[in-house]
This record gives sequence, structure tokens and C-alpha cells, in this order.
Amino acid sequence: LGLFTQSLALALHNALLFDRLERLAALDPLTGVYNRRFGMTRLHEEFGRTLRMEAPLGVVMFDLDHFKQVNDVYGHLTGDRVLLRMAKVARSVMREGDILVRYGGEEFLAILPGASAKDVFEIADRVRRKVEQSSVASGEDVIKVTVSAGGVSYPETDVGSETELVDMADKALYQAKESGRNCVVM
Repeated sequence: LGLFTQSLALALHNALLFDRLERLAALDPLTGVYNRRFGMTRLHEEFGRTLRMEAPLGVVMFDLDHFKQVNDVYGHLTGDRVLLRMAKVARSVMREGDILVRYGGEEFLAILPGASAKDVFEIADRVRRKVEQSSVASGEDVIKVTVSAGGVSYPETDVGSETELVDMADKALYQAKESGRNCVVM
């Protein structure tokens, strides 16, 4: 019985350790949202599910406007706090089941299962408005930022893969940047 208990305790410890390591490997350490590698795996799974179930799938690319200036003026630690705030704000207005990914730097990708183009726009604009209304304190300064967003929805946007879907959202994001920033382009 003693040997069995020790073996069971070791197996349980190893399982918990493995689960914790797996979770850490999937998350961006700064923002706590999924990292790009894990996020793209989830997008691949969601795209496959979308094809099988013939349901819509939305994708939004968000980018913090003029983020380099935040880092240059206030420093990278404050820039990190701005990124963390943006991630928290985005998660707070997204639907249950939506997936937020730190795509790279100050870019985030939202995966929106079941979202039509109208849904994608509404969710992206909610995030945009909420980020615009939020702020981060840095000493006596209050930092306000905005985001630009580009969104698409499958099958309303006909693509052959999830990579093409992200590429279309990225192109829409750059149109938002060229249109003056702090807006959503579909």
C-alpha cells in the first residue's frame, strides 16, 4: 500500500507539472493570452471545424497605434503595462469562446468562432472603443492609446485556408492604418 501511494503521488505530481508546463508553453508571459504558435494551432482547428460544420469564422487583427512612441517616451516597462491593459480590455469585451492571441509585438489576433462579418465588426469596434476609453498611469502622466483593426469573416470572405484568412485581416488592418487609425476596416 505504501509503495502504491508513493507511485500514485509521483504520477499525480508529474501530471500536474506537465499540465502547468503545457499551459505555460501556450501563453504569452506578458499578457497572459495565447502566444502566436499556440494561437495559430487553435485557428487551424477552428478553421477545420468551420469547414465541417459550415459555420462562420471571424478573424480580427488589432494593432496599437503609435506604440513605438509610448516605448520611446515612457520606456519599455510602461509599454509592457500598456500591452497588458490592451489585452485585458480586449478579453473583457470579447464573447465567451473567442480566442485572443498575441500575434507579435503590439499586434493581437482575435479568433471569433461563429462570427459573421457583422459580428466581427461589432466585436472589433467594441474593443476599439473600450481601448480608446482606457488609460495607463505612468507617474503623473496618463497614457491613452488607440487601436486599429482589420477584420474578415469566412465564408463571406472566400479563402482556402486559415492563413489566407489572417492575411486578409492583416490587409484590412493596414487599410485602417492608412485611413487615419483608430478605426475598424472590414
